Amino acid sequence: ESKVMSARLLCLLAACVAVLQVACASARASAGGRDSKLSSPTLYYHNVSKTGYSVKYDDRSFIIDGKRTLLLSGAVHYPRSMPDEWSGIFREMIYDGMNMVQTYIYWNLHETVRGQKYDFSGNKNWTLFVEKAAEAGLFVTLRIGPFVASEWDYGAIPYWINSIPGMVVRSNNDPWKKEMSRFFTDIVNMARPYLAVNGGPIILGQVENEYHWNDMDYVNWCGDLVKETNPGVPFLMCNGLSANNTVNTCNGDDCAKSYVPTHAAKYPGQPLAWTENEGWFEAWNEKPLIPGFDNRSPEDMAYVVMKWFARGASHHNYYMWYGGNNFGRWAGACITTMYCNGVNFHSDFLPFEPKRTHLQKLYLLLNRYGNVLLNCPSQVNSSQPVLVYNATSGKFENGTDQFAYIYRSGDEGIAFVENDASDAVLVQFMSKNFTLPPSSSSLIEINSVYEMFNSGTVSTKGLRTERIYKSLVQKFNWKAWKENVNDLSGGVVHESPLEQLSLTKDLSDYLFYQTVITGKKSGLSSLKIESRISNSFIAFIDETQQSTTEECKHDEGPYNYSLNVETELGKVHNLTLLSVSLGISTHTEPGEFDLKGIVGQVSLDSEDITGGKWLHRPKLTGEIKNVFTPQGSKNVSWDPEWQLYVNRAVVWFQYTFDQFKVDPGYSLLLDLQGMGRGYIYLNGVNLGRYWLVEIGGSYVQQYYYIPQYVLQSKDNILTLIEEIGAGAPNMVQFVESTVVVPS
Repeated sequence: ESKVMSARLLCLLAACVAVLQVACASARASAGGRDSKLSSPTLYYHNVSKTGYSVKYDDRSFIIDGKRTLLLSGAVHYPRSMPDEWSGIFREMIYDGMNMVQTYIYWNLHETVRGQKYDFSGNKNWTLFVEKAAEAGLFVTLRIGPFVASEWDYGAIPYWINSIPGMVVRSNNDPWKKEMSRFFTDIVNMARPYLAVNGGPIILGQVENEYHWNDMDYVNWCGDLVKETNPGVPFLMCNGLSANNTVNTCNGDDCAKSYVPTHAAKYPGQPLAWTENEGWFEAWNEKPLIPGFDNRSPEDMAYVVMKWFARGASHHNYYMWYGGNNFGRWAGACITTMYCNGVNFHSDFLPFEPKRTHLQKLYLLLNRYGNVLLNCPSQVNSSQPVLVYNATSGKFENGTDQFAYIYRSGDEGIAFVENDASDAVLVQFMSKNFTLPPSSSSLIEINSVYEMFNSGTVSTKGLRTERIYKSLVQKFNWKAWKENVNDLSGGVVHESPLEQLSLTKDLSDYLFYQTVITGKKSGLSSLKIESRISNSFIAFIDETQQSTTEECKHDEGPYNYSLNVETELGKVHNLTLLSVSLGISTHTEPGEFDLKGIVGQVSLDSEDITGGKWLHRPKLTGEIKNVFTPQGSKNVSWDPEWQLYVNRAVVWFQYTFDQFKVDPGYSLLLDLQGMGRGYIYLNGVNLGRYWLVEIGGSYVQQYYYIPQYVLQSKDNILTLIEEIGAGAPNMVQFVESTVVVPS
């Protein structure tokens, strides 16, 4: 009886496959043969006309130069990497089966002061980034925004925008539209030689970013702006509202689940496009590599990608594929210097295994069978039941959480066989049995009924999964120079404390506040400050360091800080506060802007001391004198007895060295164990914030990437500005690091 039942089930399954094949062929025929004529193996930039080509789309896919193709993409941001690295990065993307790279454009990086000449030097040179991508054979998605979020300072909107009268950012507001239009148009004009219509690699653009607010007049204006600039390629609007002449796209962890079910009804005639399959990020107040967040498993990442393509998608992008580093002061509120360290490649561009190899295998298979997928209409509503073994009955029966999505083209065919259950199951598909792990998908070649890939089967055999470090330079001959926090010459006096960004213009993280107080007692007094999240304060009495406080979250909002200061009864003291911004929030709603420094009352032992004269001085003296540059270093008197400055706040440490050899396949890192918090400068280049904060017995970030791009053969100058006091600067060392196969 069981043999008869099995035979009947096999016949039924074969009939289902046959019916589906006929349905695919019929759909192609009814479309006038459109799919078969347009479909081709996955296209690369090398395959298109350099005199200009078209980029169009319909509900099945984007159509490049008259041909359908999958767009298999990864995000890499030009300012989070260095120009000499870009070619190597793009080669690895090709190896991983990708044919497109995605990047944002960062407005405040290029125009820090209104009306100044745009800065496209060094790793700000986005057009060189595009050129290198083209040389490697990659298409490009250029996300202009100009609001981009991206865990970036103010979402890349320049601070100065808020000084314009009547400004309401990201809204149907004339001052905002004037400035946005100016920058957007300038970037599109710069991009013209690189647009597809002119033979360049840019095939997609993006305006705005993740817009959820009820201002359709503004949203439609964004669409009109794209039309007016006439880039000649489709523009996207992601994860929110979209204008009629733009393509709506998804951001999230599982767009097959959250986005696909309503897409066709909401956005008829548009292809399924996933702009951000999230790799997430690290923050100073969280332990890094959190499973399910910034360390999503290879199994999970592969599963959601397979579900996406099984349901008829043709575009997918990893955000990020390589995160890189937040060089300079551009990290958003409480965001670490390493960015998206748990994605396919670590922040020092070493592969994160087994994730990199597992996802590489999947992309290469999708690349190989792209024409099979696109020669058949989307199977989103045509899944087939899969037989699942029932241990109770001892029979294979139709599963409730198991489905097959089958695609055939000519003599080739593939099937995505899914198990959406939380337990492993034994399934029978086309007469063969397969064990599917929990929440997994198998990619099966139809003719041989061979399982080519399973999202839930991850192997580490032969992979470089173990990180090792080798010390290169252990003893630093430091010299030190301490800021005089009582000398605030050139400051601004006001009858109450002023908000920090109104004075720094977001050109520095630092603002000194100083006022005069009279001690009401001898001993410790409690100082309270109304401020904002992601701020720090360091208190001094008559230049003597008192205490430090901070509140760091990737968020915004009010926060009350408390410090202890020691006074003498009846004595007049200088109270100096150094306010340190720990990043501006990227969660920018229309009309919103974060604040820093003192934004309300200051009290000493419950006495309001907000009134009275307050002296304000933006920037550290060392910043003003550029002590981190070869020339500026000569402007101060350095002390070789650096040991005298241990555990003292606002001290500059400097070390000069010649370049040393780093082994091939290794990254160069700076191990800053022993330091506190501050910034790293190398040969005048700000390489980002360091902070040796411990959570759960380990540092959030101990090692900091040193790009070869900023090194020179001799007389390299490493400078650290230590904000809160370094306990053991002698522990700092250069190390080289790589990943190896465990022994």
